[in-house]
Amino acid sequence: MRVILTKPTQPIEGIVKLPGSKSISNRVLIIKKLLQNNSFQIQNLSNCNDTLELQKALIKLNSQSYINCGSGGTTFRFLTVLITYLNKAVILSGSPQMNARPVHKLISALNLLGANITYLSHKNHPPIQINPSIINGKKTLIDGSVSSQFISALLLIAPYLKNGLEVNIKNKIVSKKYIELTINIMKQFGAQVTCKNKLIIVKPKLYQIIDKTYKVESDWSSASFYYGLIALSKINTSIALKGLYYNSFQPDINCISLFKHLGVSTIFTKNETILIKTAKPKITHFDFDFLNCPDLLQITVSACVALQVSFKFTGLQTLKNKETNRLQALQTEFKKCHINLNITKNSIAYDGLQKAKSTKSIFQTYQDHRMAMSLAILSIKWKRIKIENPEVVAKSYPKFWKDLNSIGIKTVFSTA
Repeated sequence: MRVILTKPTQPIEGIVKLPGSKSISNRVLIIKKLLQNNSFQIQNLSNCNDTLELQKALIKLNSQSYINCGSGGTTFRFLTVLITYLNKAVILSGSPQMNARPVHKLISALNLLGANITYLSHKNHPPIQINPSIINGKKTLIDGSVSSQFISALLLIAPYLKNGLEVNIKNKIVSKKYIELTINIMKQFGAQVTCKNKLIIVKPKLYQIIDKTYKVESDWSSASFYYGLIALSKINTSIALKGLYYNSFQPDINCISLFKHLGVSTIFTKNETILIKTAKPKITHFDFDFLNCPDLLQITVSACVALQVSFKFTGLQTLKNKETNRLQALQTEFKKCHINLNITKNSIAYDGLQKAKSTKSIFQTYQDHRMAMSLAILSIKWKRIKIENPEVVAKSYPKFWKDLNSIGIKTVFSTA
């Protein structure tokens, strides 16, 4: 399957209701499971595959000893810690993609708390056997340089440990803003959490239901692709997005400041967030450290290349262990447009001298939802583009292609 995107004949416009935040949805689902209260309702829950897989897995925990949680990194990591706390015997596995992603840093931290987890196939990788054990908490040590999700997973169950939990973090913390998001949500449910440098202390105080309904705000990660579309559009082009919070703790709210450099202004009204192309790019060269918002890298690269804005982006060391090696994927796909991107282990750069050229080649997605959505914005510049395996967007934003169609970008699906 591939999708063919056709350049709009008129300026794109419309109102888009974004999906609920996947990051918030998955954290609140874990808290709801710990609360064990069926009367507690979650509104605007994300309908993406990762969240649906987590919901299914939480139901299976009641009766099954084998759970395959698909390709969701958050799903797998959160479940690993939750199942350990619940003192259950479960084999936890994932898709081939997920099983290729190392988890030993998280397992080591759990073992320090008394967990009993073994690897079933390849050392340090899923699938894993979680054996019954009692973890009482108090202290653990974890490497912060691999994934913030490891730390968030531990924090979410910490209020339920007999002694609470002290998490000591070694090495540089990546995606720190996601840890802050986790702590903010925990506090909304009454958790007592303090942070000092690389030490996080959670008191043994159970979650409380402050309100019987929790509304998940819409997803700033999904919003970022519309920032990319507007950046590539003509002056005064605008789109309205619904459900976003201007005071959000989501790290990808950084797209406001990032795309301001590329001429996109943001206006918050009572019911909508309006994106307007107000100027040509305000810079000719762009330097930025993505350590705290790595998911914005691909859309920012696509926009800068299309606008011929040179850049050097750093803080990207975690991207080799995402759905694909995202730096290599970007380098490979933009070669099709006669663009050379220089990559290292933690950086990507473009000199701005080469102009991206339309290509008849089919863009690959590498089973990565963000590759598909980031490359889609090139349809604003070129007459037609083709993207392979468009269904991958279901991982985070199932209605993406339908929503593009609604604002004037024609989308046609083909098996030829």
